[in-house]
Amino acid sequence: MVDAVLEVGHLPECEDFRGLADCVLNVAGSQRFLAHSQLVAATSPHLAGLVALAAAARGHDHDKPGLPALCLLPSDTANVPEHVQQACGAFGDFLAQAVYRHRQFAWSTIGSVLQLADYFGAAGVLQHADVWICEQYRQAGMLQPLRVCQALELAARHRLSAAMAIMLPWAVQCKARGSRCSSVWFDGKQVCERLAAALDDCQLKALILDAYWWSREVHEVCPTCHCRPSDIAASWDTRMEWAAPLAAACSGGTQPSSTSMDRAALHYAHMLHHVRWGGTPSLHAAAAVAAPGGLP
Repeated sequence: MVDAVLEVGHLPECEDFRGLADCVLNVAGSQRFLAHSQLVAATSPHLAGLVALAAAARGHDHDKPGLPALCLLPSDTANVPEHVQQACGAFGDFLAQAVYRHRQFAWSTIGSVLQLADYFGAAGVLQHADVWICEQYRQAGMLQPLRVCQALELAARHRLSAAMAIMLPWAVQCKARGSRCSSVWFDGKQVCERLAAALDDCQLKALILDAYWWSREVHEVCPTCHCRPSDIAASWDTRMEWAAPLAAACSGGTQPSSTSMDRAALHYAHMLHHVRWGGTPSLHAAAAVAAPGGLP
């Protein structure tokens, strides 16, 4: 029956968010699936609140006004891929609505929220989280280096381009200059380990290599965004003066943003959107050197 609701007692136990996702997909084959806060309360009270908000809301289908927001209907066909796609889309819509209602994240749960958003393709949640991380960075800045390392990890793992564009200059100069020029290395071994873990991302490695390539003034201008080597070099400022315009803008100050910093941020952002990283100048050069008869 279409009106039948699968009770919470019939749901398997979920110990993590991947388990919750698998549970949603498996139970979606039933006539109806209504998520309950018990599924996530043990792992994240914050997400439990989001689920409770969604469960109290009405669904999108105006023909079924009593349908909860998180309600996965079975596919009309036996096409399993389409069915799974519909299930993921429904949960992604729910997650986006719940997050936009709540309007807040917490550092203790932001990673789990991003995992769900990635799994279910909730692009709106990822975009909102990208903005949120940027705001947190502008407020805290270098006062909390461990938090910045955590934010860098999340941005690299979930491809949050705005956050990466802001934090990448700091990450590049920390990795390149080391303890002699950056105080972040004196804040403990944990900070170094987290920063190293973030920089282990293969795409981020390519982006850092590209930033270094441009900063060496090998080319005069980026053909995509017209960023100059001098703009990239400015973002390597070991005194971290590049962060001052961002902090002033966030606090409502009158100090305008640096043109060079803006250009560097735009360059980093569009580089993150390259689907094929072999198209970056640095990797082209590396391939030329590695090829037989390549550059000396």
